[in-house]
Amino acid sequence: MKLKIIIDRNACQSIASCVTTSPEIFALDSDAKAVVVDTKGQKENSNKVEYVLDTDANIIQKAVLGAETCPYLAIEVFDENDRKLFPRGK
Repeated sequence: MKLKIIIDRNACQSIASCVTTSPEIFALDSDAKAVVVDTKGQKENSNKVEYVLDTDANIIQKAVLGAETCPYLAIEVFDENDRKLFPRGK
């Protein structure tokens, strides 16, 4: 199973609620911006960083939960079919 997480570094305000909620997925880097800790690769596009992970349903649930806690909606989560899991309707 693959999971894609996109973090908007401009939107991230270093609140770290994603890290507190899902430390197995998220951390803060040296700029105090959210990053994904166990990734199979990343691509940067302007201010957004895309991470791809090989994972299971438990990690997917934790990634969505961590993203949901971000008050600035800086984290998007997509499943292996590129369906947006969070935020829905955006």
